[in-house]
Amino acid sequence: MTIESVETLDKIMEVMRFSIEANKTLGPFGPDVDRICYHLHEDLDDDESHQDQDEVFRALKGAGVPIERSALDDYPYEIWERRWPTIEWLERDVPRIFEVLNSFNHGLYSISYEPKGSAWHLYAAAFQHAWHHADPASRPPGCEEEDRSQKAALPVFISDLGKAVYAAVREGKLSVSDAVERMDAIWPETAHRWPNKAAEAASMLWFENPLMSPALVHFGPEHQELLQWALWHIVTNPLGKAN
Repeated sequence: MTIESVETLDKIMEVMRFSIEANKTLGPFGPDVDRICYHLHEDLDDDESHQDQDEVFRALKGAGVPIERSALDDYPYEIWERRWPTIEWLERDVPRIFEVLNSFNHGLYSISYEPKGSAWHLYAAAFQHAWHHADPASRPPGCEEEDRSQKAALPVFISDLGKAVYAAVREGKLSVSDAVERMDAIWPETAHRWPNKAAEAASMLWFENPLMSPALVHFGPEHQELLQWALWHIVTNPLGKAN
């Protein structure tokens, strides 16, 4: 079991404040989409910690946190709330949640906003856009983009598509709701057209012996062609339908 220090809370507040400011024009997306995940330390040898769910819920409510009981279904590993992150939530609720979880020895070490569907891709793109255009002194640590050369084609494709669609939103070519709806609608056909499915799926699996792992399938010309096809249908096609 682990408790976290005030320094951890300060880092959480810094990252989330930056994220909220970067994305304040996008949402909220709605109760069926918006989700906040609280990442907790867990003790793998403590088989009874999950029995604290009701007690933790009562403690959170007693501390004035407006949380639903269902948010603790995955406690002590994670807590999931259906909400859009705001400065009010950050300053009022997060310190209380942090203190309560420490009192149960399952310290809160990180918070992430993880909306369902394509809203997540827009949110991530908005964060990176704000990061690249921010004063370096105002950037929270540990939020740099990952090295693309070490990533498979699919996450690179998703990242690039999100950035391109977010750029179209910023330029007024699409509303936020249209962007999310069209990105969601295009995924089935995108998956159907995806090149080298078997090879990429194999390269992303975990192998006990790294020498047995196939070469990583990197983003290439065929993925770029598919990206342009998807982007056209999302941004340009007036019907937003694949053909």
